[in-house]
Amino acid sequence: MNLPIEDGSEEEKLRELIPGIVRGNKRAMDQFYDLSFDKLCRLTQRFIKDDDTACQVMGQTYSDFYRKGQQLLSVRYPSVVLVKMVMSLIQKFNAANGKFSLPGDSSAPLMQGQENAVSLLQAGAIIEEATNQLTGTERRVFDLHYRKKMSLAEVALELGYTEGETEYYLQLAMTTLRKIMAESDLIVGGSLSWRKPKYLITGIFRRGRKG
Repeated sequence: MNLPIEDGSEEEKLRELIPGIVRGNKRAMDQFYDLSFDKLCRLTQRFIKDDDTACQVMGQTYSDFYRKGQQLLSVRYPSVVLVKMVMSLIQKFNAANGKFSLPGDSSAPLMQGQENAVSLLQAGAIIEEATNQLTGTERRVFDLHYRKKMSLAEVALELGYTEGETEYYLQLAMTTLRKIMAESDLIVGGSLSWRKPKYLITGIFRRGRKG
């Protein structure tokens, strides 16, 4: 089985535009918007059905992202940061019971610790984007184990590794995910609990998974 592995070219293009965004270059902002809009729009419309409100959330997401200024220069995974930002605003919308209101201070984090973490479904959207950044063997092992619901023994057989090697690559994938999520936490604020990432990932991909 050959799984499609993203080459990261789209993420690279987004990263390359960030210095221009920090300088206030409108062309860089427009290109960044064009590259990332479709995916972010589909995600937003999964949670907010009203088109006007969805557009307002999208507009605020990009505005907040651009206003991060110099902070953006350290961003390696802009797609994950964008998804977390839009999920934060959607959480705000949901908390208002359908009455969307923008925060007075858009730089203030909208999630404060684990007690106010986004729902599992919304967390899944953030983690799904983070896992899309995995590459190579880490990505293959992760996809087969969690997305294809294969046991470690089955993954090892499929890829020609020992179970120990397979578990090692899965641990590497978890370490990479911790780093990706830590970056989005630093830029956006709030956090999901990554002290036991295996249980968080299993909760999100749990349906139909083999032991």
